[in-house]
Amino acid sequence: LDVLNLIFQFQTESGGFYSHYLGVPTLEETALALLAFKRALVTLPKEKLHQQVKIAAIKAEEFLLNNISNKN
Repeated sequence: LDVLNLIFQFQTESGGFYSHYLGVPTLEETALALLAFKRALVTLPKEKLHQQVKIAAIKAEEFLLNNISNKN
């Protein structure tokens, strides 16, 4: 659960995730975070953190969809 809290810190308001190396959200970092969230949703009990993960996952997915469609 501590790992999830660390991941949450790297999500921007846009829903994207960034790393220490790049100060802006990227598709790659966001996709990796989304994979972690999807796995967590399968394994976490449905409590408060589950809802927080679900919201973060939805925002990350929206970021990816918006930015992938903008590149095509």
